[in-house]
Amino acid sequence: MVRVAGALIIAYGVLGLLGALAVAFLMQDAATSRRLGIGGILGGSLWVWVGIKLLQRRRWALILGRVLAVPATIILVIALAADRLALDPAVLVLRLVQISLALAIAIALFLPVVSTAFKKRPDPTQHWITSRTSPPAP
Repeated sequence: MVRVAGALIIAYGVLGLLGALAVAFLMQDAATSRRLGIGGILGGSLWVWVGIKLLQRRRWALILGRVLAVPATIILVIALAADRLALDPAVLVLRLVQISLALAIAIALFLPVVSTAFKKRPDPTQHWITSRTSPPAP
């Protein structure tokens, strides 16, 4: 389940990066598009970084993922409700995908299976890649 949550967080970050680049290139106002683009790139990069560290089973990445996922879901639902009159179909689909990804991340990270996976973290010295011996025979 940790791998699923990490993959969802990385997908959410990549979606944010693509959205930030689209905003930066499609807006007419250069100053506003630059600020939104830089903020989106930093935010998307943060999500990708947390997803990668979660795949490496870092405890702080689990906590930060939980902290980021819940407000993201709430903010996206509020943004969808506030802009319900002026939405293009493509923007509506993008917002619904973002909401579903953020909700799936929040649910996946709060499952008890994820917390127990961090308690049973494998010892890296026992893995054949990090040890000085040859790989196990098939």
